[in-house]
Amino acid sequence: DVKVNVANASSDNGGQNTYYLEINGKIVLSDNPTYPEVVQVWGGTLDLSPYLTEDVSEVKLIAYHEHLTMGIAGITLGKGTKIYKNRDKKNMLFIGDSITSAERGYSYLVPAALDADFTTISRSSASLRDDYGVNIKNLGCGMESQFDRLETFKAGVENPVYTPYNASKDSYDYVFVNLGTNDAIYSTNSRDDFKESYRAFIKKLQGYYPNAKIIAMRPFNGNPANDADRANFDYRSETFSQMNDEGYFDDPNVYYLDTSSLEMAYEDTLHPQLIKNGNDGHVKATAFIINWLKANKLI
Repeated sequence: DVKVNVANASSDNGGQNTYYLEINGKIVLSDNPTYPEVVQVWGGTLDLSPYLTEDVSEVKLIAYHEHLTMGIAGITLGKGTKIYKNRDKKNMLFIGDSITSAERGYSYLVPAALDADFTTISRSSASLRDDYGVNIKNLGCGMESQFDRLETFKAGVENPVYTPYNASKDSYDYVFVNLGTNDAIYSTNSRDDFKESYRAFIKKLQGYYPNAKIIAMRPFNGNPANDADRANFDYRSETFSQMNDEGYFDDPNVYYLDTSSLEMAYEDTLHPQLIKNGNDGHVKATAFIINWLKANKLI
């Protein structure tokens, strides 16, 4: 008999307060016709007992969307039931933007395939630099400053007060960085600034996680809608190629994941196809990343 009291399930954009219930690596299906693969709870008690069919089960509650805030107020255990800490599992951190935040995207599928624990720190429209975001400019909202904060950026709020986040208290075996898609790298000046900011961000991560393998991902190719898109995407790709050639990723335990050969389907110009729509987007990216990890003897 195991019950979880879910509290404070709320969405900051008015969306559905939904999350995945995963038992022993499998999504438990609900009878919700709108979200057939998620459990929908607006706060209250969730009885896990019908799903715990093995002597030892692993349970995960995974937020459906980046805007969802979910709290667990308590866990009720029946007689003879115990909670065990995950044993001997690798721990992965994924840092990025909406591509990394995607519903059951590569940041979920890679650790799922490798039976690893994971954390995702990402946000739609997030850039690396504070001042070069394509969609949100000059608001101090780049990951270079946001990574150390518990709250996300507050658009339109002058001099917001943030609570510092002590990232060094966490420990990861792998840190994936997928940033640059939302940075306006359109000129020599912006390219040079971006490169130095990227170097500084990697150094920051090395300081927080000295034993982690830090994997700098070249942003995905995308699906340009016109010549202007293609020119911008190419310039961004050239920037990462330059960084690789110039030794930006030569530090111990830093690796460059070149995704230039990864061709896949997209939902739009930037976002890989979601798993609910097919296996040619995030599923393909997942296989590519895992094969790269194996080829480089990192797993």
